[in-house]
Amino acid sequence: MLRTFNYTKRKKIPKESVSLTLNKVKDSTYFNAILKLGYEDFQPNAKVFIEAYYGPTFIRFDFGNTSRISQPENTDITELAKVSDKVLFRLRIVDESKGLILGFANISTADDDNRGRASIFYVNAVPMDTHEIWRMNFDTDGEGTPVLEINNSIEGIRGIAISDEKFLALVFPSAVRIVLSRIAEENSFDREGDTWISRWIIFTEDVLGVYTTPKNNGDEGILKGWYDDVVRSFCLKNKLFDQYIKSLS
Repeated sequence: MLRTFNYTKRKKIPKESVSLTLNKVKDSTYFNAILKLGYEDFQPNAKVFIEAYYGPTFIRFDFGNTSRISQPENTDITELAKVSDKVLFRLRIVDESKGLILGFANISTADDDNRGRASIFYVNAVPMDTHEIWRMNFDTDGEGTPVLEINNSIEGIRGIAISDEKFLALVFPSAVRIVLSRIAEENSFDREGDTWISRWIIFTEDVLGVYTTPKNNGDEGILKGWYDDVVRSFCLKNKLFDQYIKSLS
């Protein structure tokens, strides 16, 4: 069980300081990590951990300390991979004596980079005991990043979610509207920085060409107009209506 750590004054570690790859052997999944840290930035014996996680479920791996980093022999994440197609990783440097997080980084894998991590949606197959077909989840990574989850008990659901015209037309516009509503709840419409919200605002403006972005969430009429503008542009750009009608015939 993890103890509670104080995150005050923690240092953000550059993503390029960590290289991580996934390996699958038969039915098992492992990872390998290479860490290149600026040791002068941390006390010599601070503990180094990598956590594999998705939402509240995680496995912690001890990588020694900043003076001597060593990958553990067993980096098996098979059980976590059963919970989610997508496994997230984060690096933590910890002063255990004081319960302090000294440094942190969210880690992307080589697979993420190859797929193009900048995708506005990540579609992830997970178990759903609610018997839903799909849902939006904003609690997967601690930063509120939106994930469109699909029910992994449906045969072929991954291919359906990527290429089936009916699924795309019926699900994605609603998913986009849900994400816009969450942005309004956060009352943050700034395109600056490196947050999931700023990436979405850039997407709506630069990719979809919608520049009716609200300044705040104070006017419901302006918000509704923005939602409609973005969803309309999204549907037109991806020809969702036309593709759906075509699929019916």
